[in-house]
Amino acid sequence: ILFTVIYGGREKLIKVDGADYTSLMTQVKKKFSISEKDLMLQDDTGVKVDEDVFTDLLEERSHDILWRVVDKDSECSVLNSSCSSQTDPLAVSSETDDSAGPSSKRPRLDGLFEAKR
Repeated sequence: ILFTVIYGGREKLIKVDGADYTSLMTQVKKKFSISEKDLMLQDDTGVKVDEDVFTDLLEERSHDILWRVVDKDSECSVLNSSCSSQTDPLAVSSETDDSAGPSSKRPRLDGLFEAKR
């Protein structure tokens, strides 16, 4: 089975003989040259995938999952805004840059109408 996996901002195709969690994680460590780190597997929505649900998830959505592997000690996920862009440039950040220009929202006029009364 071929898996598309992202680790540290790099995406690779990984071939695994069996469709089990341990085989995938072993191949991920080999392919990305990861030493003895505790890794965590996430699906493409940032949800942690444990070994006991891996097979079920694979059966349901096998062809459309972009697997993400992160270090357990970093606690970084796809939807976690505290992720460092240095460790994963594809991580989503909820921070906005106010210096980018004027807001696209219209200003509130409630105070204007009350003042004219």
